[in-house]
Amino acid sequence: MNDIRTIVLDDSYAPLDEFKNDLKDEIVQRKLTCFTIVLSLSAPKDTKVAGYQSPIPASEVGPDQGPDDVDQV
Repeated sequence: MNDIRTIVLDDSYAPLDEFKNDLKDEIVQRKLTCFTIVLSLSAPKDTKVAGYQSPIPASEVGPDQGPDDVDQV
């Protein structure tokens, strides 16, 4: 399962002591993009969920196969 979402964080900045009389605390909102991958040995109950990726066929899985071995499949 793959999930992409955006969260909003509030950063609070306080002025230095020498400027405290002239300035207020400042709060800045920033957006962060989060990407979550959940690996599992069993498929979820609903495989139509957005973000679900079915496993590759067992015939394409081998102990010596990797990115450099694509031509040998």
